[in-house]
Amino acid sequence: MRRRWASRILPAALLLGIALLPACDDTPSPEASLRAFIAAAAAGDHDRAWEGLTPETRQAADVMVAAVREALLAAGETPPRDGKALIFGQGLEMIREVESIEELSREGGVARLRVKDPGGETVELEMRLQEGRWRLHLPLED
Repeated sequence: MRRRWASRILPAALLLGIALLPACDDTPSPEASLRAFIAAAAAGDHDRAWEGLTPETRQAADVMVAAVREALLAAGETPPRDGKALIFGQGLEMIREVESIEELSREGGVARLRVKDPGGETVELEMRLQEGRWRLHLPLED
């Protein structure tokens, strides 16, 4: 009788253990990944921050630069050399200080976060799980 019980429980326990494995990985949370991105950008570590963006965001930034390069040169202005320079150089205003980050939702590989700065302003951001890590997605292509 005891063997019969064990033969039923053991497979169920193994399945439960397998089902829980993804929850036990070492992937930092979307919040931790966003904090790391903000810290890298604020510290001027643009290479590390660039890697914290989704490939779609990086590609869209590069496309934006290519699209306006000739017009800026014709106007006597210096265009950013690439998407990284656009985002971290002169282009987009980034949050440098964070009071709080609240995870609003997480479904599949997409998380929505609400970020509040010390001045009380909030912005909602999207993080995507890609290549085993959470990356910030900026809707530049929209």
